[in-house]
Amino acid sequence: MGVHFVPRGEGLLMRLWAGVSREIALACDRAGRITELCGALPGAAIGLPLWELAIPGQRERLRRAFAAALAQEQQSDWIELALPGAASGPEWFELRIDPVMLGPDHGLGAVCVARSIEQRRRLEREAFAAAMTDPLTGFTNRTAFTAMLAHLADHAVPGCIALVDLDRFRAFNLRHGHAAGDRLLVSFARLLRQVTQPQHILSRVDGETFAVIMPGAGLGEAHASGAAITAALAEV
Repeated sequence: MGVHFVPRGEGLLMRLWAGVSREIALACDRAGRITELCGALPGAAIGLPLWELAIPGQRERLRRAFAAALAQEQQSDWIELALPGAASGPEWFELRIDPVMLGPDHGLGAVCVARSIEQRRRLEREAFAAAMTDPLTGFTNRTAFTAMLAHLADHAVPGCIALVDLDRFRAFNLRHGHAAGDRLLVSFARLLRQVTQPQHILSRVDGETFAVIMPGAGLGEAHASGAAITAALAEV
């Protein structure tokens, strides 16, 4: 199914589209050059090939998608790509390419619709972080700990693991209450951050059990880290 523009109606149609939609709409000729634009894009887009809008690492993918849409003369799937943004960095969009006949004198071209998915991707990142984070201590949780171990093993990354268990924690909980137990765990997590190295990965793998993944560490470094943890606890 195609859209037929009459020569004097192209600009009007694009303006009407912009008036009822928050999406970015672009018209391109057969070579992929942008001839019409409705919506805000950084820089001067008119006359540029469509794929020049994407960040460098994604331009070839967009160019191939445009060529495939015109060759098959059918609507493309939605493509997720990053377009250069303001000072805050690239912004993520999803884009669809629809081949159209641009009137009898213009031949085959395309209309492209791009809509921002930055908020959706931000929510996805936050949901992923929440699923992999222990909400009390801010450490990675058991799920993330297992995944990271599998990743390191798959890539044959050497290293060591230290497991730290707080003795008599359940008795402490029963005597002082869960709120006091939570404060104790938070305090211990803060201490663990102070005595471990920035490259170490800290996880809470059970109620009172913590793990320190030390990628690339030998036994000497691992023993030194463990000694630092027990010495710090002895001073509390």
